[in-house]
Amino acid sequence: MGPDPFLIAYWFRHYRQTWAGEVDEVHVLVADQTDNEAWDYISLQAYPDVALHRYPIRINHGQAIGLLM
Repeated sequence: MGPDPFLIAYWFRHYRQTWAGEVDEVHVLVADQTDNEAWDYISLQAYPDVALHRYPIRINHGQAIGLLM
């Protein structure tokens, strides 16, 4: 995901309402988020079954999937 903390919070709400009962675990890689306050907000919005991963620079989708695999 990109670095927008409000878009990520929206995604978490949608996940909880739609997919949470269908999956065992979720890993979310947030790339290019260097603001610690924004990261704290993102961390607070995540649900306990969501594993957050932080990557310091912007990467493409394929690289992100590779890192998560």
